[in-house]
Amino acid sequence: MLIREEMFLGALLTPEIGQKLNAINPSLRNFFIQDGEEYLKEKVHEGEIYIGKKISSIENLSELDLIEKNIYSLLKKMIPDIHCEKGALWLFPILTDKN
Repeated sequence: MLIREEMFLGALLTPEIGQKLNAINPSLRNFFIQDGEEYLKEKVHEGEIYIGKKISSIENLSELDLIEKNIYSLLKKMIPDIHCEKGALWLFPILTDKN
């Protein structure tokens, strides 16, 4: 078994964001938070839930910046009044098992 490390970039699911997500139409939430690469995922890290994207590889920091902008854009489409400060996303490693 090969274990490969990938990264996850996401926003902490605060109680305020959780309430706003619970208030939107479930089909809209399910459209934006799913397993597809183009959309957001929920990931638990150190007991906290984050909403963001898995990053398999990046060539340079400008690609990371584009992913960050994409995450903010998708969050804003779900919750238009969400307050997203630049730099409010967390980047952390995730382990992936590859057989």
